[in-house]
Amino acid sequence: MKDNKDGKISTETEDLPAPPEWASSMVSDYAEALKAARQFSLDPHVLNLYWSEPFFASVMRNVSRVATLQMPTAAVSAHQGDLIMLWNPIFFSKLNAKQISTILRHECYHLILAHIAERRR
Repeated sequence: MKDNKDGKISTETEDLPAPPEWASSMVSDYAEALKAARQFSLDPHVLNLYWSEPFFASVMRNVSRVATLQMPTAAVSAHQGDLIMLWNPIFFSKLNAKQISTILRHECYHLILAHIAERRR
């Protein structure tokens, strides 16, 4: 599976074995979740936040958003001076607009209250 900065998700399954029979429903559910995630766009929700909550818009304008399946929900981080929001499109595709708005504001509050730290290796 590859995650791209443009929010598109692609899968590479040609070298994966077929799942066992007992797992076929889980694989089918995951395939449906991936399909929904590919069709989901965070952009309209961010634009709605810009229009309805100008305070949060001033924060979110400076945040790069990266879709990834490596994050179970969402997180913000500072990396080499850039603010980044990691978000899971499978998780977000299952939420309604109010829930998404709440999460976006929650992530903004992490930035506003400086609840982030750049990880050092």
